[in-house]
Amino acid sequence: MMRILFILSVFAALLPHSLLSQGKVDILAEEEVQEAEQKRLERREANNGKVKGYRIMVGFYGNRAEAEALRSEAAEYFESTYGVKMIYDEPNFKVYVGAFTSADEADEALVVIRKKFRGATRISDIIQRKTNSQK
Repeated sequence: MMRILFILSVFAALLPHSLLSQGKVDILAEEEVQEAEQKRLERREANNGKVKGYRIMVGFYGNRAEAEALRSEAAEYFESTYGVKMIYDEPNFKVYVGAFTSADEADEALVVIRKKFRGATRISDIIQRKTNSQK
């Protein structure tokens, strides 16, 4: 028995490593699954990479100057980490921090942001999907 194990281990050691680590994987899927995936990709392209996501709203003002002051303050703390954006949503100028693809990611940021802006809140929004270079 020991002799057989020895022979097998010698044989395995002599096999080129490339034979053991290379392989081809074919993914077989039903036609309906492939069609659904194709439609999903087409919708993503049609939306220019926009997806459902979340932002953290730190405040809003009807007055542009006040909203700009808030945006500047938020940028001082969070521009380099999350990014800051001011959007006019009639009749208010709203200041947001970050664009998150998951609720968990937004909630983690919310904990940090609330240390500076106690009234900050997570909202659902359509955001630009992050590309691999943005991650």
